[in-house]
Amino acid sequence: MDLLTRLDRALRWRIRARLGDARVDRCWVRLAVAYRPLVRRPIAVGVTGSGGKSTAKELVHGLLKTQGPGVANPGSLNMLHHIARVVLAMCPWHHHAVAELTEHEPGAMARNVALFRPTVALVTLRRDDHSASFDHPDQVLAEFACLVAALPAHGAAVLNADEPDIAALRVHTRAQVLTYGLSPAADVRAESVEGDWPQRLHLVLSYRGERLLAQTQLCGRHWVPVVLGAVATALACGMSLSQCVAALALQAPVPGRMQPHATPDGVQFIRDDYKAPLWTLPACVDFLRRAQAPRKLAVIGTLSDFGPGVGAAKRYAQWAEQLDAAVDLALYVGAWATAALSGRPGGAGRRLAFSSVLDVAEYLKAELRAGDLVLIKGTNKQDHLERLVLNRTARVDCWRDDCKLTRRCSECHQLTIRSRPPNHSEAPPCPVGRGLEPEHPWAAAPPSPTEWVVVGMGNPGSPFEGSPHNLGRAVVEALAQQQGWPWHRGAAAHVACGLLGGRRVSLLLPQAHMNLTGPLLQTLAREWGLAVSQMLLVHDDLSRPLGEVKQRASGSAGGHRGVDSVLVAFQTDRFRRLKLGARPEVMKLPLARYVVEPLEGALRVQAEAGLALAVTRLQQMIEHSSPEAGA
Repeated sequence: MDLLTRLDRALRWRIRARLGDARVDRCWVRLAVAYRPLVRRPIAVGVTGSGGKSTAKELVHGLLKTQGPGVANPGSLNMLHHIARVVLAMCPWHHHAVAELTEHEPGAMARNVALFRPTVALVTLRRDDHSASFDHPDQVLAEFACLVAALPAHGAAVLNADEPDIAALRVHTRAQVLTYGLSPAADVRAESVEGDWPQRLHLVLSYRGERLLAQTQLCGRHWVPVVLGAVATALACGMSLSQCVAALALQAPVPGRMQPHATPDGVQFIRDDYKAPLWTLPACVDFLRRAQAPRKLAVIGTLSDFGPGVGAAKRYAQWAEQLDAAVDLALYVGAWATAALSGRPGGAGRRLAFSSVLDVAEYLKAELRAGDLVLIKGTNKQDHLERLVLNRTARVDCWRDDCKLTRRCSECHQLTIRSRPPNHSEAPPCPVGRGLEPEHPWAAAPPSPTEWVVVGMGNPGSPFEGSPHNLGRAVVEALAQQQGWPWHRGAAAHVACGLLGGRRVSLLLPQAHMNLTGPLLQTLAREWGLAVSQMLLVHDDLSRPLGEVKQRASGSAGGHRGVDSVLVAFQTDRFRRLKLGARPEVMKLPLARYVVEPLEGALRVQAEAGLALAVTRLQQMIEHSSPEAGA
């Protein structure tokens, strides 16, 4: 740990309560602004782009270190106060300083450039990262142009010749321009690219008539532009091509970015779990399709940057179809995991959805065998999929899915502190059994495949009555009361049956916590031969205004943990649903409290109006459709 990192942590620990993190960060920036004009010696290299910039920054830093000492921002810490720490670490005896410069919002690059004062700039590529922060894609290019335009005349701009928008940035600078890519017009080119797993990427580098074979430690052909950009930057800083080739072979993959990890039991993981914008998935699919392994698996966590026009659920389904053709088994986890179940079969691969990373870890512990290749793709802040690898060889007790920390799990002191996700239960589902009392309606005639079984979802117990999370149960209870059907109570479920529109109907209230409805419902279905097509779920929906009612024939859980547990238990999204809006106009309580506390006052009146509408809509669904039609 460097001196500035130690000092930063000491300052934060001592004065956080008095000043706050934001004011400490501003202090670093002010110090760096005053210090930067005093330091002229190191070559200042700024690296930016929508993707690949962290690996490019590490490669550039690694190559230039062979020529002399230097500094760089660690990992992907690229906000302004992180750049300030790079500036404060620059010394006259350093050969170079490399900084990954973010373009996450309009104006971010101008602040970075004013502080760092780069003399060499590397621009990788433009994609959809941070697109939500910009009104138009050209604004991202303007951020890149800001970096290029700030270069001095004696500096160098290193631009991607294969990306026309990036190559066109040359008009913004007086500095030397060096291009790289597969294009014949590029100054630094790649030829004879090879490296399908288990091989690592190797290629022939061509520059000014010189051609040399370069071996890397990187996994995947998609790193070619990053390698070329790093080599071109090193050349612009005075290195020779032969020096670049020698240094390139020593550079390890960046943690969490196609990083290989072999376990003692012969399983090979590829960790690409730092972040997962949608545009990076084709490279992962291509890597798996080309890879040579007895069996190929993928674990997909939280994806991001879906682009305009198409929702997250549809994107997950589309990519599930493509991944099927490249793997034997794909495992999905996260808020949108069940969306992958709706995709059409895209090949021989199987797909499964899971509610938590812990469930995936338990599944993999029994499923994996020597020789398996497992690609892990997700977003560190949301998923922390690194735990799947750590769990193979070390003790992992922290299985939270809501910590939101950006640090690596292997560096976190909470890794061995026991915690479990809300959808996970170590207790088996409540025993069901067929020993029903004689008057129970299912004792003589269990539900046939042509009969509806309406499941009211919620939390059992009087403390939860009248709460938003129990709106589904309330609708089913209201229908039973309206029809005069008595409840037959059991340890696993309460059941009421009767005729509605000439059709026999069963109403069911699972006696399990909302988030654990799935395993219990699966047990009931197995015991009584219930089909997915005949079960109709009634539940709350926080994405819709309180009182609104919506029908749905199928689809993902949309973040609802209770529905998620059902879809995961049955591994299908083909459940008919009636959803009651539960979102108030103004959220006055923390969400976790709001959903389990009884509604009062105007909110209660609003909810009761929605309940009445939902009961009517439920009757219509039962009377005018059959389980076969909903299948």
